[in-house]
Amino acid sequence: MVLTNRFFGETPCEQALEHGHVRVAELLLASVLSHPQWTEQNAELFWRRLLLAALRSRQLSVLGFVLSYDPDLNSDVRHSEKPLFDAARADEAEMLKILLAHGADATGTDPVGSTLLHIAAKYGAMNVLQVLKTSSVREDVNAVDSLGNTALHYAADCAQLEVARVLFQMGADVNMRNRRMTTPLHMAVNKARLKMVKLLLEEGQADVNATDFQNNTALLLLAAMTTSDMDEYVSESDDEDESVQLQLAKLLLKHGADVNAANTATATPLHHAMRRYDFDLVDVLLENGADVNQRNRFGDTPLHQAARLALYPMMWEKLLRHGADLTAEDRGGQTPMELIPDNVLRASVAEVVARLTESNAE
Repeated sequence: MVLTNRFFGETPCEQALEHGHVRVAELLLASVLSHPQWTEQNAELFWRRLLLAALRSRQLSVLGFVLSYDPDLNSDVRHSEKPLFDAARADEAEMLKILLAHGADATGTDPVGSTLLHIAAKYGAMNVLQVLKTSSVREDVNAVDSLGNTALHYAADCAQLEVARVLFQMGADVNMRNRRMTTPLHMAVNKARLKMVKLLLEEGQADVNATDFQNNTALLLLAAMTTSDMDEYVSESDDEDESVQLQLAKLLLKHGADVNAANTATATPLHHAMRRYDFDLVDVLLENGADVNQRNRFGDTPLHQAARLALYPMMWEKLLRHGADLTAEDRGGQTPMELIPDNVLRASVAEVVARLTESNAE
């Protein structure tokens, strides 16, 4: 029978449609619809598969042929997407228009709560987005899926700059939080999307100090990221002499990022940068007013971290020149000097302290 395939491959009718052979498909369909095994029980999935084959053909006439049989475009069919979502994913704007004209519900969602705008944002479907921009879907621009993400969250995550611009025009809320309290800016920073971060801050006016469920600002997330986290996005860099991370830090600070914001672990960007031995970022943070005596949940100041990490005397000098307190005690009552694990390093740091003390006395 031409109705089904036990291995879930394409049926002859699907193959005919996909290759644009409408006359062949018509003959096969006549055979299917008159077959004794044809039942309404398997009709929905059958028509859904034919619609998908018509979409794959990329021919409007083929889609029109299938629609002439008046298949259900909006019901939830197991193991099958709604045709409107398939059209959106493929950025087939004209096919999308035809489906809408035949009663497809533009406000529907897929099994995980994604709207057409979510799909368009994920796949950069600009042609479809322009159609949706002038439809009733515009009112749902801030609709969320099962993860609490809006279309703008996905545009930010996937670096879809033009999509984001259209979403702004449609009224997208740039500061919407998902279920993890993450904003589009958090997502863009987490993927080191330099151009997207610029767009969100400069054109979207994103709140640079918005916090996620762990009280992380975008700058805190950035400071905690390792070099390996950045490797995939090196091409995003605008400056060959600076890492994407450093450029992002400067950009966030330029737009008012709180250099001393602390997360739920009371770690600041400076604590994170110290822990990762990112001395360039440490310099940028210090230049922008980082508090060198702020403590994390262990009671450690950045100097305590310098001691625990056995950092070179040069880092001690940087921190001391910015007012770091040598007498500060951690939760165990120890000062930074007492935590230095190596006698040679302790002697070198002592020389730095003596030199700075002498210099200040003069």
